[in-house]
Amino acid sequence: MDLAELVASWPLTSIACNADNPDLLKYLSNSPISGRTIRLRYDRSPDFFKLLHYQADRHVTFISRNSGGTVTGMGSVSVREGYLHGAPTPVGFLSDLRISPDRGIALNWHRYYQQLLEQSHTLKELDGCSHFVTAVIDSNAVAQQSLIVPKRKPGYTYDLLAKYVMVNILGPIPSLFRPRDSKPPPGYTVTQGSADDLDELTDFLEQQHRCRPFGYCFRTGELERRLRVWDSPSARFALNQFIIMRGARGRIRGCLAPWAPTDAKTTFVDRFAFKVRLLRLIGRVLTGIKFPKHGQALRILYLTHVETDLTLPLAERQRVFRAMLDHVVDSTRNRDWHILAFADFVQDPLATDLAEYVTYRVPMALYQVRSSRPEPRGIASPFGAVSPGFEIALV
Repeated sequence: MDLAELVASWPLTSIACNADNPDLLKYLSNSPISGRTIRLRYDRSPDFFKLLHYQADRHVTFISRNSGGTVTGMGSVSVREGYLHGAPTPVGFLSDLRISPDRGIALNWHRYYQQLLEQSHTLKELDGCSHFVTAVIDSNAVAQQSLIVPKRKPGYTYDLLAKYVMVNILGPIPSLFRPRDSKPPPGYTVTQGSADDLDELTDFLEQQHRCRPFGYCFRTGELERRLRVWDSPSARFALNQFIIMRGARGRIRGCLAPWAPTDAKTTFVDRFAFKVRLLRLIGRVLTGIKFPKHGQALRILYLTHVETDLTLPLAERQRVFRAMLDHVVDSTRNRDWHILAFADFVQDPLATDLAEYVTYRVPMALYQVRSSRPEPRGIASPFGAVSPGFEIALV
């Protein structure tokens, strides 16, 4: 089936194009996400579609309007190749779902959502994708009530794939109060990436992600695509941003790459709970960083490509990660960021000891979204031995 044919059956709904960009930007900005302690608003100007292009080359956004032309809902899906049970398959990431608070509009979107999931494997524009993943903040009450545990069965289900915490580091506690040993573990060295590391990094990332549910397929050009497409002028992604941990005989045992999609999204904090305001004050006193006030932009530096060799014992992997994290913090002291952020998965925790840092943690989860109709296609098991393939910078 053709995607346009499916969408044609949805009243006042269409596939978004560049002409819809101003309305999409305005609607997204006016639709903040509220959690228990914080409310976030996203600005994707000047190009709403840029972050989706960072996610994958293949993506589509749906937009609905009322009879007067006012936007009443939106949602996006990007499709990439990923591993499931060790074999490559199309994997979709669902994002940008915003619906106006109207019962009729919400019911229509639930119906569209169900039809899309039921028909996706027949849609060439989605590469025949039948596996979809999305990320949800645990304290986002609206999403929890309408999608995760709805009172009425909507025709699709959210199966828990993995719980994780978005770890936000406000800065290190001064060594006067909490000494911090930034040296790598014995037998390891920290190096900065270069063009000479491309093949070795690709092999390491491929080896890691082939074991992960929905892991990225790096051997077919994913890293090269990111080096080409993640072209934020103020923070262009490059190999020299990689921090590489090498063990015996120079073998790669871990890597990560600090990066910020600053020209694709900006996060604004519209509300802080008292706990967060207090933490912000503590962070300012201890780190000297002036954190944004309500309504101001929050500059976030993300850790991408976070990997530690899965063949190592977990305790050693945690030490490897900590050494790379310390290196990033120490090398960005003259920083232009408020928060250093990364995802730490419950079933595969790497950031267990951050006592020397001021941190704020946001519990979140990845879900596999599928039609409620029985289907023979296997799904990834929740709480597996390793975490899924996921880049929090692209959410």
